[in-house]
Amino acid sequence: MTLLWYTGHRAASVRQLRWSDVDLETKTVDWRAEVDKIGYQHRNPLHTESVEVLARGKVIADETGDVWIFPSSDKDTEPMTRNEACKLWRRIADAVGIKAGSRIGTHAFCRSFAGRLRDVPLSELKELGGWKTEQTVIGTYIQPDQDAQRAALDRL
Repeated sequence: MTLLWYTGHRAASVRQLRWSDVDLETKTVDWRAEVDKIGYQHRNPLHTESVEVLARGKVIADETGDVWIFPSSDKDTEPMTRNEACKLWRRIADAVGIKAGSRIGTHAFCRSFAGRLRDVPLSELKELGGWKTEQTVIGTYIQPDQDAQRAALDRL
């Protein structure tokens, strides 16, 4: 959840990260085209909280030899499956009171990421969230927000 919250990337891209995609020294992550829905290869800086969480996991991975940050529970030579990720999300959602059928899933993290960073220059926000075009950010992820509109009017 930390990586979804702080990267804005799709759950499929996050669950297929390898430890070799993450550089904890430079605090960056490489998003590989082959696991990205739109085939967009790019590198982003990581939020401090993400680095801390990943560093704790890396200690375990160094001991076990795990290649995937989120390995499958059945085969550690494969990433967590979509089905496993869905079941994990359901357990987390149940624990925090998100009702099944509420239409709140992992994709909500992408929209929230864009909304929280709406004041960031669009070209930077596009890169941070892993979207190919600014139009995708505007048309899909940044939702109208009355508080943001009031803040804009207050600048007049």
